[in-house]
Amino acid sequence: MTYTNLASAVVISLAVTACGSDSGDDPDPKDALIGKWSVDIPGSPGCLLAGTFNAKGVYESDTICPLDDGSYGVEAEVGNYGADGTVIDFVPTHASCVVARDHSPSSVSYGVSKTTLRLVLPSGAVVMQKFDDDPNSLGMGSVVVHYGCANADAFVRSDIVPL
Repeated sequence: MTYTNLASAVVISLAVTACGSDSGDDPDPKDALIGKWSVDIPGSPGCLLAGTFNAKGVYESDTICPLDDGSYGVEAEVGNYGADGTVIDFVPTHASCVVARDHSPSSVSYGVSKTTLRLVLPSGAVVMQKFDDDPNSLGMGSVVVHYGCANADAFVRSDIVPL
């Protein structure tokens, strides 16, 4: 398994329950983001970026790649987010790869529809697809996952810890 360009990959993810507006006010821009999203990582066969936004303003960003033993390695970042309809602000609070990655607060432009999320990153645009809670919707089925950090051609297991 080659972890090419994973350090520059960005994802967003967490399990969620949508909250609609209970008044006649304009809907919260975060509502359109709520859900689970994924995209294959070009040049890294079997790897994907997966993410979730929840209604409480929490995100998880995961880079997921197959390991030689048949399990999957997951680099995870968890934090808080805010959205105004055109920009998402990320403030990381926890991660599985603390030392080797930059977890500074960041902002990205975005566009969202019912089934796609387009993020405009410094390296270019990424279009993620919405998926449901069924792991088979990602083509992974039931798998063993390990949190950790990809370094060169190795994956080092580690817990998700506070930043």
